[in-house]
Amino acid sequence: MANKATNIRINQKQVNASNKIVGNNRPDLQYDILDPADPTGKTFKHYVFELDRPLRKDGDESVRGLPHFMRILANDPSLSKAQQKILTEGYPQWMPLP
Repeated sequence: MANKATNIRINQKQVNASNKIVGNNRPDLQYDILDPADPTGKTFKHYVFELDRPLRKDGDESVRGLPHFMRILANDPSLSKAQQKILTEGYPQWMPLP
């Protein structure tokens, strides 16, 4: 059975896995998924996505990705690298749920 995303937040203040507001920044997408490593099935992992216009070779550049990444991590240091996605180079592509 696939894990279903819950507590989906789009462009809202950043929260942590306990749903506590941890920052005034507004990540593009946040959601929780049951932690498959938890045998009780009661622990959720919180994921944060920030989709900035990426750096591109054609000169259309944005340098916002790294500061957004740093702010998200400063607000919630418990996030692992797998729990935050910041698109910083290349062209946007759909990123499936983990």
